[in-house]
Amino acid sequence: MFQRGGMLSYQYTTDQEFRLLNAHSVSYSQPVNRDYSVSMYGSWAGVTPNVGVGLSQQGESWQLGASAVRHLIRSPEHSQNLSFGFDFKSTNNKQQTGICRIKRRRQQCRSV
Repeated sequence: MFQRGGMLSYQYTTDQEFRLLNAHSVSYSQPVNRDYSVSMYGSWAGVTPNVGVGLSQQGESWQLGASAVRHLIRSPEHSQNLSFGFDFKSTNNKQQTGICRIKRRRQQCRSV
């Protein structure tokens, strides 16, 4: 799987406090021969933003994908490729807005 010419990449992204956003992504690209190459990638992100009173947008997202490339023309001046691939993405990020009012020491909230 890890042969000459392959490239493995990893990236971690976060906020300054390492609290509101944590995201990981990884990708791997490998030439099969002079005419073909394959790529695979995946990522995951978890968010807990602080967007204000009565607002919430926390959750997580992830995706997986792969592609195969047929290199039709490869020269220093020009390249032409034919690519075939797929992506699968999922998220459960929820955006909620709430209207709250205080009535005689009791709080009532409604979602919009």
